[in-house]
Amino acid sequence: MAEAQLALMNAFNSINEHFFNNELEKVIITLKEGAKKNAFGWIETTKEWKQGSAERHEINISADFLDRPVNQIIATLMHEMCHLYALQNDIKDTSRANIYHNKKFKETAEAHGLAISHHHTYGWTVTDLTPDTAAWITLQPELSDIAASRQTTLQ
Repeated sequence: MAEAQLALMNAFNSINEHFFNNELEKVIITLKEGAKKNAFGWIETTKEWKQGSAERHEINISADFLDRPVNQIIATLMHEMCHLYALQNDIKDTSRANIYHNKKFKETAEAHGLAISHHHTYGWTVTDLTPDTAAWITLQPELSDIAASRQTTLQ
């Protein structure tokens, strides 16, 4: 898990540089299981971590879904990075307890390398990479080591 977490932090840094012009604050990236049923990832809207004198947001990538293809994990990370961008820029991109994603989220995400489509319950949240973003990822060897899965023993 430590390798996946380090790979996600490296991915965050590369994506921040390429898609956000290094405008995003540093975050703490965590891997948790089962915390938000069926969520691939989420961002804490308050700064719950302290690192030295800096307070940091937490982006979690669900450990339950780390066995997905790398492009899907990167899309989840970028999705949460778009929420961070919105937080930093006072853009209200969700409603209904931060579950429903509005058109401002769609606009932000599409301006930062994602393709967003509508879900009947959760709004503009279905996240894919644009073809250009997917092509960029293939040129970043450090982004290939993110996927992992938990081994379970059948009894």
